[in-house]
Amino acid sequence: MIHQQGLGQIFAKTAIAAHNWYFAKFECQQIDFNDRNQRFEVWDQLRTDNNYNIDMVGMVLLHKTEDLLNLNPNTTNPDEIKKILARYNGFGAAAVQYGNETYEYYLHFSEFNR
Repeated sequence: MIHQQGLGQIFAKTAIAAHNWYFAKFECQQIDFNDRNQRFEVWDQLRTDNNYNIDMVGMVLLHKTEDLLNLNPNTTNPDEIKKILARYNGFGAAAVQYGNETYEYYLHFSEFNR
């Protein structure tokens, strides 16, 4: 059974997709999801390295924002931010609810980053 890992609750497949999308811009080496060893290495890092896991949260959010939702992360409005947060959690009504609830946390964290 495949489980989400670490603080960001990320699947290895999701992390690999975001990593490959991001680093393709810099023509860096890609992670081969079909290579069991590479896939396990990502899974293990997500599980054991909190810094790596949180870095991947940012990369996954950026991937969902730019590539999957075709939004500019520098000019998003509240509805778009909710959509990004929902997409981080998946699809459907539960994901939309997650996006709306998580947006409240986003607002609180934004206050600390000003």
